[in-house]
Amino acid sequence: MRFHIEGLVVSKEHRGHGIGKKLLKYLEDLALKNSPAIIDLTSSLWREEATQTHSFYRHCGYHNTKQSAYFRKEL
Repeated sequence: MRFHIEGLVVSKEHRGHGIGKKLLKYLEDLALKNSPAIIDLTSSLWREEATQTHSFYRHCGYHNTKQSAYFRKEL
């Protein structure tokens, strides 16, 4: 089974209290019950510089699998 996290955001005033880790752990436990499973997540490049989000994901055991750009054209 494949899980995808499109966005995981904890408000500034609640960061540093383990909320993000608990949310990821909940999904990981759910994924383990449906093993084999993969969890993918996306995070904008600007989030690392602004909030150290990518460092948080690496600390939680996730690794970046590619560098890509997302293109859109609104008509």
